[in-house]
Amino acid sequence: MALTPGGEDQPRFQALAFGFRLDRDAAALPQGVSAPLFVIHGGSIIVMNLLGRVTTVIQALANATKVIAVPTVGTPVDLCATADITGREVGGKLSLPGDMTAPLVVANAGAIALQNRNLVVDAGEIHLSCAASATGEVKWSLFFQQFDETAWVEVV
Repeated sequence: MALTPGGEDQPRFQALAFGFRLDRDAAALPQGVSAPLFVIHGGSIIVMNLLGRVTTVIQALANATKVIAVPTVGTPVDLCATADITGREVGGKLSLPGDMTAPLVVANAGAIALQNRNLVVDAGEIHLSCAASATGEVKWSLFFQQFDETAWVEVV
């Protein structure tokens, strides 16, 4: 049996290259707190990318933002350092850098670099943390593979 790009085989090719994709509907930013985006059950996953797309302009207000892995057992871990997302336009993008000490990657509409390394994240939640109470909405897409064959992910 041969796999061919496009048509019915396209989802399989995308999963091989980018991981399975799970989309979360656009939602308002957390208001000065950390709030869950996705829940990981049954084991660890490999995060191949986490991409946010701005759907409603983010208020022009300084807003240090980062993504955090909050495990069911253990200590929360920052998946990136903070970046200011103030005034991000519709179509603007947010992405993990892959290097957990580097800031969240922030770009205007048009293009963004995807993370350059995969991250193993244990069962628990993936949170978005915003320092300010700013208006704006972001739609998130998680691209992942199972690390443990019993792992699965759901949208919050």
